Amino acid sequence: LGQSSGALVRVVNLLPSATGATLLADGRAVGSAVAFGAAGGACVNVPAGQPLAFRAAGGTRDLVATTTTLAAGQRYT
Repeated sequence: LGQSSGALVRVVNLLPSATGATLLADGRAVGSAVAFGAAGGACVNVPAGQPLAFRAAGGTRDLVATTTTLAAGQRYT
């Protein structure tokens, strides 16, 4: 995806119950797992308009889910 078709997201894991967590867009992982208390090393390109969730690495249940729409071409942390 080019930046024009998605939003750039830097993930910060502030969930003590998730020693490693992954951002999902429309049920698919975007980027790699981030350890508790850490930030992802780089921004990941997330398709605009997708439902987002945060899930423990290797887990099947969402820890946090939202219908927030990210705007294409914008940067978020």
